[in-house]
Amino acid sequence: MTDKLNVAGDVDSWCTKCRMWLAHTIVAMVGGVPKRVLCNTCHGEHAYRAHPPGEAPKVKKSVHRGRIAPTSKARRISDWETKTGARDRREARPYKPQEVFQFDQLMDHPTFRIGLVTEVLSGNKIKVLFEAGEKILIHAR
Repeated sequence: MTDKLNVAGDVDSWCTKCRMWLAHTIVAMVGGVPKRVLCNTCHGEHAYRAHPPGEAPKVKKSVHRGRIAPTSKARRISDWETKTGARDRREARPYKPQEVFQFDQLMDHPTFRIGLVTEVLSGNKIKVLFEAGEKILIHAR
């Protein structure tokens, strides 16, 4: 069964004639949900049944109260813009693993572009915030 349902597509449903969970062909849809199906085994047409009798329907509970939090990508870009927005991008040092970087220093990485050192980790690693997200890089090698 594919994720995208459409008329003449296949869907699993409870067949009222065969009394089994079988593959059906969608005959009619309302609002993206199958309403009438045709059993591929007995060729009986009936209403779509999303679950066998006696089983509870699978319901996704998704209740949001108040403001919905932004997606992680939107939040990540917002953090990056907030922390690097007022900074002069020309002060960014080119990234090389041999260079030593300090906390709150801008760097220009060949792949991720402008980043801000947010933490100097133990050993020779640093945590850098880029527009694409936070990355751990080596330095002082």
